[in-house]
Amino acid sequence: VSVASAFGKFPQVVALLDTLDARFHNALDEGEPEHLMVLGESGTGKTTTLRHFCKMHPPIEHPEVTEVPVVYAEIPSKTTIKGLAGTLLQAMGSPYWNKGDQIQRTHQLLTLLRACKTRVVILDEANHLVDRGGVRTHYHIGDWIKQLSWPGGPALVLAGTPRAELLLATNTQLRGRFGECFSINPLSANGEDLGLFAKILRSFEAQLKP
Repeated sequence: VSVASAFGKFPQVVALLDTLDARFHNALDEGEPEHLMVLGESGTGKTTTLRHFCKMHPPIEHPEVTEVPVVYAEIPSKTTIKGLAGTLLQAMGSPYWNKGDQIQRTHQLLTLLRACKTRVVILDEANHLVDRGGVRTHYHIGDWIKQLSWPGGPALVLAGTPRAELLLATNTQLRGRFGECFSINPLSANGEDLGLFAKILRSFEAQLKP
């Protein structure tokens, strides 16, 4: 159990958390927020790290409003813009996440992001957004995502497999807003990773004793 629930702070994990933390603290300023794309193959620890970051910034209850500093949502496969809006609303705790059409859900989402003082919006499995439709569909999805942030608004984090980059390739305006791409590589027992790999095995061994 201790091995399964352990959170390993490997160098690239710490680097990603630091990068996310910088976005978090710079958000809600008057200028344009700094958006981030996180790319890596399945199994490299993207989702685990992003969920950990979300847990580091839980909702804050107030008498009249609940602050939601970080919104994390996994994008379902073959989703629509209407469905994506509903997924984010559900992640924010809205009881009306499945009500209304695309325009109504988008309006509700933008209202909540402002009212709940959201600093970072994380869209995981962003590669699912390019798994359906063609260039035109991808462009419209990118256009919709742009609405989720504004000067003085939350920073956006798009995470997924390298295929997710196609979303930026089809929408130049969206690509211009994502100034940095963070790549997570799989851990290996070769070259520079060998020493780190040995340390991880020793840590696992300690958890398995006796």
